[in-house]
Amino acid sequence: MNKYLNNDDIDEEEFFNNIKILKENGYNHVHLLGGEPLMNENIVSYILKLEGMGFSVTLN
Repeated sequence: MNKYLNNDDIDEEEFFNNIKILKENGYNHVHLLGGEPLMNENIVSYILKLEGMGFSVTLN
């Protein structure tokens, strides 16, 4: 079963652990998409934290 089917399937800790790996590998942009990112009740805090980590962020 694919654990990345919707916003409920990945918790904040797992999300940011993966983001840290991207940062360590030179990435500086995150594009949030799939389903409806604005339905995630934590989206604003995620975006602020991503920006605080030096990422630019876009939504689709």
